[in-house]
Amino acid sequence: MKISKIIYSPIIPVVITGVLLIVGFQYKDSAFRHDVVVAPINTSTPKELHDEIYALTMAKNYSEALEKAEIAIQLNPNYIEAWVDKGMALYLSGDCTGASAALYHAVNLDPEDERVGDMLGAILGKCGGTGSSDKFFNSKDQGFSFAISEGFTVLMEDKELGWTVVVKTEYARKRAENPDKEEPFDAVIISAKQTSPDFSALDWLKGPNSGYDLSLGYKETVIGGERAYLLDRYGKGRPDWALFDNPDKTLRFSVTTFGDLPSAEMTAEFENILDSFEFNEREM
Repeated sequence: MKISKIIYSPIIPVVITGVLLIVGFQYKDSAFRHDVVVAPINTSTPKELHDEIYALTMAKNYSEALEKAEIAIQLNPNYIEAWVDKGMALYLSGDCTGASAALYHAVNLDPEDERVGDMLGAILGKCGGTGSSDKFFNSKDQGFSFAISEGFTVLMEDKELGWTVVVKTEYARKRAENPDKEEPFDAVIISAKQTSPDFSALDWLKGPNSGYDLSLGYKETVIGGERAYLLDRYGKGRPDWALFDNPDKTLRFSVTTFGDLPSAEMTAEFENILDSFEFNEREM
């Protein structure tokens, strides 16, 4: 409603209040010309959202199903069905990597839930053997992506810790089938930690908290368009740790092989991740 001129009267405030309520608090002022929109408040419980997601999935409305799954996770991060719903919505949308990461999170919440383990195993069986350099993992929260080679998958993405863990698909399948059985752990871990523009990756590397023996030296390179540092932690002549900041210098990235004895395949995947690493716009 356009309001250009108002002559004061005691009844005017009452009239204006009533009009604003009727139009839902949306108005345009001739001087400021802005809209005020009251966002809808979600009042559904995670269980109610789960039922809504089922109906959306059956209707093949996977994007809205995924949105509601994310809301359910925000309401209760320990609600297994919300993670299952997210995994299935991603899988049906064609995102096998995201689906396996969500379902593995559900498995970690309750390793004894055989139903979830079977679902994860089935999805890994369908997706794990496909894809090559054109299969990408995309972290919208942290604003990065990288290619995943055939035979590898994202085991988990922990947004609280800022960790993304890449393992062999066969390892993920075995863990899904038997979570209690210990398997030799061999992985590439990508971590992102908050930092500030006035404290660079190199500053941190040279400080006491890095724990790195600077006598081993480091090699400068470029990853994702940003200056990066390659480190050989064990002096084996082949880098196994990369350190770099994102473009606005608010996140510090560490990419490293992890395990008792990283395999040649995992070291090669570490190099593949660095070669394909890209920064994207973050969705805050």
